[in-house]
Amino acid sequence: MKNIVLLSGCLILVNFCNAQTRQYVAHATLSGKPKQLVITDKKDGTKYVLDSARVYITAIDINGKVKWRTDPHSQSKTPMYRVLRPTIVSFNFERCAYCKALKLKEFGKDEEIISVTYSNTQFGYVSKKDGGFIFLGQD
Repeated sequence: MKNIVLLSGCLILVNFCNAQTRQYVAHATLSGKPKQLVITDKKDGTKYVLDSARVYITAIDINGKVKWRTDPHSQSKTPMYRVLRPTIVSFNFERCAYCKALKLKEFGKDEEIISVTYSNTQFGYVSKKDGGFIFLGQD
């Protein structure tokens, strides 16, 4: 009898739980309306802008001139994984400490790059020079 009451109580509690309101993506969550993000290179003043759709990265020099614009996922022909069109959830500067070990000739040792992680857990590096994307893998 005690077990039946305990089981009934657990089943009732399950019915009171709320649904998940956010989607888990790439070790992060995205709110309903993500905003445009900007990171600035302190060395030369270049701004790297991630649009509000979380698809395109644009490099704008200190004078306001567009240096390059890229959609890293489409540019690299990255294979589909989990979703048809992933969005960028993480976008930041990073030192390319593993470039030599990974034999990435596109980047110099300890060169600063833009690290990008997508909502489907794919990730890679974007070159600050020309916007070229190197796909590194997926979780």
